[in-house]
Amino acid sequence: MTRQLVVTMSTLLLVTLGLRGAAADHQESAGAFATHEYSALAAFEHSVQDYMAVQRRLARRTPPLQVTADAARIRNAIDSLGHAIRSERAGVQPGEIFTAPVAELFRRRIVWALGNFDAAVLLQEMEEDNGTEVPQLAVNGRFPWNSGNAIWPSMLVALPQLPEDLEYRFVGADLVLVDVRADLVVDILKGALLSK
Repeated sequence: MTRQLVVTMSTLLLVTLGLRGAAADHQESAGAFATHEYSALAAFEHSVQDYMAVQRRLARRTPPLQVTADAARIRNAIDSLGHAIRSERAGVQPGEIFTAPVAELFRRRIVWALGNFDAAVLLQEMEEDNGTEVPQLAVNGRFPWNSGNAIWPSMLVALPQLPEDLEYRFVGADLVLVDVRADLVVDILKGALLSK
């Protein structure tokens, strides 16, 4: 064998081994990413179930929400449950459910769901639709229904499913987790639409 052929074969062998190593590194990092994503998703679902357990327990102690023509009775049931949950969760801060790993997961999924849409244009359209200034939200506060935008279908597909009494809403660039039955802000992911 000539010296040049030996060098060429050695180079090919090193390149092949390098590609295998790179592929193994990629598989390893993809596996770590999937594990991280699964862990964040499991933590989110666990936190949501914990919240729902509190909500169900307190709903048994407050006036029931029933179908009626009496608006005052409906408002009383909603307010009573909201007050009980606020008392139970006194002092809770943003990030109880949208923890750092969960927030990272949600931000990635929101970017994916936005696709080629420009978040700044979407925010401008939402502000025009609402016609009001974006309110300051607080965890455990009432949800401002006149300012919260429903989540479009591509976003709902990207985000984890929620129990019946909970919804995702956008208020400005913030993603808000809302307890519809208690008219309550459960948690806030600040600047979620600005992740792109």
